[in-house]
Amino acid sequence: MNSFLNFSKKSHELPLIIIVMLYIILNVPTPEKLIPYINNPLGNVVIFVIAISTFYHSNVLTGILVLFAAYVLIKRSSHVSFAIENYIPSEKNKMHSLNKMNEIEKTLEEEMVNIRAPFSDSILNESSFSPLEKEGSLNTSLI
Repeated sequence: MNSFLNFSKKSHELPLIIIVMLYIILNVPTPEKLIPYINNPLGNVVIFVIAISTFYHSNVLTGILVLFAAYVLIKRSSHVSFAIENYIPSEKNKMHSLNKMNEIEKTLEEEMVNIRAPFSDSILNESSFSPLEKEGSLNTSLI
């Protein structure tokens, strides 16, 4: 327990802990120029390796705080994924390519139907059909 809170060996640990705690508490946004470097698999691995290396080079408490700060940094940087922004097509591009694929000329069958088929605009007359049985003549209850 004595080595857990002992900061006197390395003078850089206390300012590092204060800076990391302020970063976590004050909700500091990630600069826009750094987001593409952080928000990709290689950037995530580098940040994770740096955070894990603090366990080897400093106190356990400092390592835990830096690891949590690395998680917060990756989380704050992932508003829009780098892969989504650069590699996945937008809806506008997808609709454009689908419309391009669906552009077909009229087939011969469609042309012949338009030429030969008669179109009727008249309303059909009422039918002369009348049922043989009258309403209520043989209606019986089944219950």
